[in-house]
Amino acid sequence: MALTIASTYFTWHIQQQTNGISNVMASSSIALLCTILTNNKSISNAVFCGTFAGMSSRTIIPSWNHALLLGIITCAFYERMIECKNQFVGLGGRLGLMAFVSTWMVVVACKTFSSCWEDNIMTSMVLLPSRLSSVISSFFSSSSSSNMFKPSIHPLSTLLPMVFWHVVGSILTIWLRRSSSSGDDETRAPVDPVRAACVVGMAGALLLPTSHKSSVASLALYGGSFVGMSAPSRLLWQGSSSSSSNDGSTTTSGSTTTTPRRRRSDGVWLAFGMAGALAGVVHGITIDWGLWMGGWGGKAGACAFVGCVLYRCLVTCWMRGVVPVVVRMWNVDECDEEQEQ
Repeated sequence: MALTIASTYFTWHIQQQTNGISNVMASSSIALLCTILTNNKSISNAVFCGTFAGMSSRTIIPSWNHALLLGIITCAFYERMIECKNQFVGLGGRLGLMAFVSTWMVVVACKTFSSCWEDNIMTSMVLLPSRLSSVISSFFSSSSSSNMFKPSIHPLSTLLPMVFWHVVGSILTIWLRRSSSSGDDETRAPVDPVRAACVVGMAGALLLPTSHKSSVASLALYGGSFVGMSAPSRLLWQGSSSSSSNDGSTTTSGSTTTTPRRRRSDGVWLAFGMAGALAGVVHGITIDWGLWMGGWGGKAGACAFVGCVLYRCLVTCWMRGVVPVVVRMWNVDECDEEQEQ
């Protein structure tokens, strides 16, 4: 518990007090140091979750006592949802989601009793329902009101770069995890997602230039690495008629056949790339619509989590809905052709 509070505070303190160190660099360096000093995954996850909350800017968390309060709430939320209930196991971005919700709770609670937050911060917290209602209204209403929000998305300037860097971060992270595992491609299990994500985030913070657009790119790369922390079994489709084991073999009707190595690897890259792309779309939309702007802790992780959930929902609907229907239609057409012959 103390480690989560400490990592939140020191991540916030380092990026605020040290020139040239971004929130991505502060978060990834602290978490990477923790993974080097200890092999305990529970401790690494707790510290990593705390650093996400500590990525909040001074606009969101204005002082050190608010940073400590954020660390306490993040710690309590993490212990309740992750350590006790193990919610959303295997889905990338769940630690960032905990940090994002904790940041939201701190801002709401403290704004009630303090006036140190600007009004636009509270406005950005309640924009989502109004934005969504305006988008829905724009499809069903032909009248245009001057004060109505006009939903706009910029594919080239915002969405495309966010999708690109999220995909790169996701692929690099799962590649590092698989490369650091022992055994051949069929039997090895991806390990140490925290360290892999930290390496990708630190590389982005160091190698990308320090301009505003590049800082957004490094954050998008870091967000994509959270998608790459997912368990492959949570993103790869598991059919109802066959069950895939961890070693890449598929058991069907009592017999065991080994999935080709190349097909298995291609499926992993495709799944993590598409999940990263969806996370980039979500993150880009929040930027274009002005949602939670100003440096919200855990926002990149929350977008990664939403991207993973969206990918799972889309793949499940596709495999259980569209594909079986097409297969049945194909079989019917073949039967009709045989009968005509």
